[in-house]
Amino acid sequence: MAKNWAIAIGINQYELLPSSAHLHYAVRDAELMREFLHQTAGFPSENILLCSDSSPAIGRLTTRPSRSNLRRILREEIQQARGADNLWFFFAGHGMAGRNGDYFLPIDGNPNDLEDTAVSVHFVTECLRQCQAKNVVLVLDMCRNEGRTDSRDISVNVGEQTIELARQQGMITMFSCSRGERSYEIPELQQGAFTYCLVNGLKQHTILRQLEQYLIQEIPKLRQRYPYNIPIPRIIPEPGWKYDAPLLPGYATQSDVGLLIKQATGAELNEEFEQAKQLWWQVVNAGTNIERAEAQNALERINKKQVTNFRSLSKLTLLSKSTTESDEEVSRRKKADIDNYSPFSSKTGKRKSHMMAEAIRFGTGRSFLIMTLLFVGLVAIVIVPPLLTQLEISRLEKNLP
Repeated sequence: MAKNWAIAIGINQYELLPSSAHLHYAVRDAELMREFLHQTAGFPSENILLCSDSSPAIGRLTTRPSRSNLRRILREEIQQARGADNLWFFFAGHGMAGRNGDYFLPIDGNPNDLEDTAVSVHFVTECLRQCQAKNVVLVLDMCRNEGRTDSRDISVNVGEQTIELARQQGMITMFSCSRGERSYEIPELQQGAFTYCLVNGLKQHTILRQLEQYLIQEIPKLRQRYPYNIPIPRIIPEPGWKYDAPLLPGYATQSDVGLLIKQATGAELNEEFEQAKQLWWQVVNAGTNIERAEAQNALERINKKQVTNFRSLSKLTLLSKSTTESDEEVSRRKKADIDNYSPFSSKTGKRKSHMMAEAIRFGTGRSFLIMTLLFVGLVAIVIVPPLLTQLEISRLEKNLP
């Protein structure tokens, strides 16, 4: 059984902000996300920490979203999620950019003293990283522009450091809007526009690519129904391959599994075996019994193909090596023949007789005797005739008058 944890934070009434900067539905958004993760995605209720203006205490521990309490929860309570399969962090409220990075504004945060009163994004991502969860998801329903009473915004540049930190830590990040845009609350829905669309989308698609397409299609419909320029959310998958993987493998919709099977089959046909295996394993984790059986058969089939390809490659490598060695052997023998049969040795540079080389090479005995006789005959042929000729010339000179 999957080990899933989440923390959902929603803040409406900020102690140090004017009433015009208070929010109306951030708490409801956190409650909606908690409800989805528990009732639909199957997260155990005791593994979801809800921190809001009105959230109840857990035993003696308060869940009020103050700076000190949020830091304690992140340092201590959420560390129970160490090694979890899925760890979600949801925040609905105000975000701000300070001199030293991005911050989440807690219920007692002071916009003029972020370093000492707010919770830095760096601290949050570091605590989540220490949990060593397999899949970490940040869902941030906050604005990234100057404030309005119907939007969740404080600072224009908030989110830039968050994106970079999430990438460094390998976390999936979902923003309610892009830089310079506002995240709106819709009174008719009594929800933030982003959280409302996101939860409805997650009930149909948990693969990021499909979820993103759903949001792109649904947001314009909300614009037509309500008088708000609702932005398109920004989704950043990290690492990139998670863009085509289920956010919640234990709760993948039938549409998600069908897409995974299609992608896995295509990857296998293209002989992209490692990608195909990764996709089939996701089917094993998310599919029905029949789909799991299909995935297991596919994994066995791919393994056999990889073994066959490896053996074929090994044979080609050995054949190529054998051919290379044969060519080298021929070249070596030719060189040896040149050294042995040439009248000039490549090693000594001295003139030598092929017959003498053969005599020395094959040793003494009969072969040596034959070679010696041949040498004597050679001497007789080469030296004696000129000598006899010279003697005859001398004799004739003496007989001359």
